[in-house]
Amino acid sequence: MELITIYGSDNCLHCLRAKQLAEVFELTHVYKNAVDHREEFDREFPGEIAIPQIIWGKKRLTGYEEFAIMVNEYITNGENDND
Repeated sequence: MELITIYGSDNCLHCLRAKQLAEVFELTHVYKNAVDHREEFDREFPGEIAIPQIIWGKKRLTGYEEFAIMVNEYITNGENDND
């Protein structure tokens, strides 16, 4: 399984839900506060201000809903190639 990196904020409900979803399904992930990692966030998502922003393999996902769909597909179909 490829590492999932979730950039969010502790006062963002959708960010915390994305983190919780990764934890519930025991997905290999790291959660980073977008403010604390601003330079890295800006490099990964130039011009983006919306959170959560999520990197899963080579995919860039915006928002909890998009991440939840990917998790559902992953859980339903088993580990797949996220290229």
